[in-house]
Amino acid sequence: MVYYFNEDMESVETIVSVLKVCSKYFSVPTIIDDPKLKQKIAYLNNLKSVWSNNQIEDCVYPSEVYKQICVMFSENVFRSLPVSCYSGEDEINNEMMWEFHQLSPVYSVFNAFLDLKGFDPEKASQYIDKKFINASIRRLDSCVEAEREWIKHILLRLLQVAPYLRDFIYHGVVNTLAEYGYVQINEFKGVKELLEILKSYITCKLIVPAVLVKVLPPLMKRNGLVHYILTLNECFELAVRQIDANLSVAFVEYTLAHWPAAGMPLYLPWCRMLFAICQSCGEAQWTQVRQRTVQHLAQLLRNDNFVVCDATIEFCGRLVDENRLDSVQAQTVAEALAVVYTNHWNYNCVVEAGHMLKRLVDNQYLLDGPSRVKVMQVLIEERPHKMVQQMIDDTV
Repeated sequence: MVYYFNEDMESVETIVSVLKVCSKYFSVPTIIDDPKLKQKIAYLNNLKSVWSNNQIEDCVYPSEVYKQICVMFSENVFRSLPVSCYSGEDEINNEMMWEFHQLSPVYSVFNAFLDLKGFDPEKASQYIDKKFINASIRRLDSCVEAEREWIKHILLRLLQVAPYLRDFIYHGVVNTLAEYGYVQINEFKGVKELLEILKSYITCKLIVPAVLVKVLPPLMKRNGLVHYILTLNECFELAVRQIDANLSVAFVEYTLAHWPAAGMPLYLPWCRMLFAICQSCGEAQWTQVRQRTVQHLAQLLRNDNFVVCDATIEFCGRLVDENRLDSVQAQTVAEALAVVYTNHWNYNCVVEAGHMLKRLVDNQYLLDGPSRVKVMQVLIEERPHKMVQQMIDDTV
């Protein structure tokens, strides 16, 4: 076996030879301290160190280097994921971590190559094409989050250094999200990473409203929502701000029209999604959806789930703070809060409902005379005090 050190990495012949050696993937159950595997990782780390530290002044490489690094990347990365990735278990096992131990330096050296000042997208175009991009996106289904982060980073870097790939990455991301959202594929672990890539297209205004309406809302219906809900919220807000303010109306209407049944796992996440989307509405857009939204909030307030009820009370407070309720909607909210105050089993919800009712009573512009009287009659009951007394009596 020939050994190469950092000072040997200046010649094209040496780099090509090293990349050919590193193209061999050592499958499980190769022992982790196998000499050939250790040497492969050492070669990759040395090459990455040379490229990252700009130890080679002339980085204008011939096409053969581009070919070999893409071959090396493909042979290592574009393979079937471990069977354990499809087991449905969240726990990362030894097989997955062993594989990533070998792939991590592959991602690292490929990324260092993309960062070279002399990187030539024209030469790269012969080897990094639509097939390469689609295979990379499929690899985002990996169980290992660190691997998904590497692939996302590489795809975003390719967007910067190889503009000719923009459409390939765009269609790959959008199509995969649509397939997952419409259940054409049952599981895909890289939805969060795909959404983060999509954000770059939204930021640069490289996507039309119709595509966003088609792709983003259906992702709310998948059980994996909890893993990417924050990123999906960011996409909603960014789309409204950067692409079209009227998208907020479409997003709210979709959410209300497809609301999950009470008790379903997605119920609380959908509440938080609805609140976030409503917050992104401009004045004109909020006027269009306000009536339906407030009626829906009144139903949520009556929910027996104390987390849903409490979160909805908090959101109604924000609507009052921002003057987003007129007298009609305020009365609807007040009636629902009165039900919470009178009947809800959770002490905290009752207390918060009472505080909210007092705020509505104190605002002379939101409730008319008869409505204020009704609320005051409800508050006279002093239910929180009665609940505390009942707990004491039960204890005694």
